[in-house]
Amino acid sequence: MKTIPSLSSRAFVPHKSPVESRKYFNGDAIDPNLVGDPIASALQFIRSSLEQYNSPDSGIVDSIFSIFDVIFGPAYKGIPLASAVGISYFEKTGNKADLVFDRKEAKDHGEGGSLIGALPKGNVLIIDDVVSSGLAIREAQAFLKNYDVNIAGALVTLDRQEQGQNSKLMASSELINEGLDVLSLISLDDLLDADEMIDESVLQSIRNYRDEFRGENV
Repeated sequence: MKTIPSLSSRAFVPHKSPVESRKYFNGDAIDPNLVGDPIASALQFIRSSLEQYNSPDSGIVDSIFSIFDVIFGPAYKGIPLASAVGISYFEKTGNKADLVFDRKEAKDHGEGGSLIGALPKGNVLIIDDVVSSGLAIREAQAFLKNYDVNIAGALVTLDRQEQGQNSKLMASSELINEGLDVLSLISLDDLLDADEMIDESVLQSIRNYRDEFRGENV
């Protein structure tokens, strides 16, 4: 049976986290025959999250996902995710959200600069593939602070549940404590619950990885 999501073993998978991960998460390989339309699932997750957190004390509905004007996809994996969610968001709700991306290297010709898309303004939703150490999301925050925006929150496909940069907390918990709402479609713990879809040898390697690098929850 196909693994959900695709996890491939490598000697070392380079990414922004200081942790030398030996598992590569490939969200592009999610099998729609098993989980349905992943973009529709993301939008349903947003709606269910609103219902879950819609309490008088939480304030989350006022700060995340209920209203966003711009979707920001950090280069590179965030770009197709943000594009797909933006298109599906319009098709399913009739609401339009501008799409914005960054370049890893500033362009010195043509339109120039590091920005692709609409000038960010209003409420911005960050969409990326994973949260590991939290560095990529912090870089997105730093990039967006150059504009007149309110960062409504961040949506990621996978929370690796790694320790953050500034404490023993998980990176996602660390970001939440700093005032950024972070929601993930799945976590490393969720992958370990998928024992009917993932080979036991892969599951054991994920357990070892989690036990070594897992951060504390809020």
